Amino acid sequence: MLIKYLYFRIKQAWRATKDIGLGFLLVAAIICFGFLINLLAQLGKLPAWGMAIALSTIPLSIHFNRNDITFLKKYYPRTFPLLFSEYYLLVLPLALLLAIVFKKWIILFQLAPLILIIALIPPIQLKSRNKPILNLHFIPFQLFEWRSGFRRNGIFMAICYVIGLACAFYPAGPLVSIIIISYIMTNFYDELEAPIMIEQFAPLSLFMLKKLQWHLSALLLLFLPLGMAFLIFHLSYWYLLLIALVFSLALISFALCYKYSVYRPHRKKAFNQNAIALFSAGMFIPLFLPGSIYFLFRFSRKAKNRLNWFYSKQ
Repeated sequence: MLIKYLYFRIKQAWRATKDIGLGFLLVAAIICFGFLINLLAQLGKLPAWGMAIALSTIPLSIHFNRNDITFLKKYYPRTFPLLFSEYYLLVLPLALLLAIVFKKWIILFQLAPLILIIALIPPIQLKSRNKPILNLHFIPFQLFEWRSGFRRNGIFMAICYVIGLACAFYPAGPLVSIIIISYIMTNFYDELEAPIMIEQFAPLSLFMLKKLQWHLSALLLLFLPLGMAFLIFHLSYWYLLLIALVFSLALISFALCYKYSVYRPHRKKAFNQNAIALFSAGMFIPLFLPGSIYFLFRFSRKAKNRLNWFYSKQ
């Protein structure tokens, strides 16, 4: 039973990887690599038991946000072995990396009882899922993509945001947080709205310009606390913050333009993952930077022409 369950989880992870796009994951891994090295260096200063506690926070954060416990109990009455195996295998790669680099193999054994305790704690079940946890009506209608996006990914984004603020004394903290959150937000623009939401906009010729103004202004406002935290600790590196913000603005602009460049009435998704991965790769590799800039302007013009094609007579 345990082997079948773990095999099922591996198949789930593989399907999720295909949905996200291998290119997107590769670029995200490159972005996180430097931050991961810095994080491992900081963990290396801790004793082995401190490393074990730090790693155990990963399954702990997952444990209290699960919504599949009822399903597991229905088909697997004894969920403890499943949860323990799942959590331990999740953190095992990081634990092995720390053990090899810092010669602290005892961490593999100290981690086991912590995971054991987490697996034995009953997950908190919310009484009702009919209403959203957060009331997002304060987000203006012009940012309707943000409303649905925050409902789907708000918890993970909030964790990244808090980590970025908490690690503001490291230059990479706020910067990596800005970039990761920006990548998550590109998924907001993967779903296409109903035609009536575009038809009511007038004049249509200003639709893309206004759309970019709304979303980019809101993005800068969202990252204002992270930017201020970075400048408080690292004012001499202000240009790094500027680079991160320009990258974020360009990424969201491309996602928005790509969304409408492939727009068709009644089409549900833009499937933008691979395009965004290639665009962001060009932003990171100076040799391909002109190509990314070219495609940003090309898709912005294509988006305007596509909307005019369908709605020029509206």
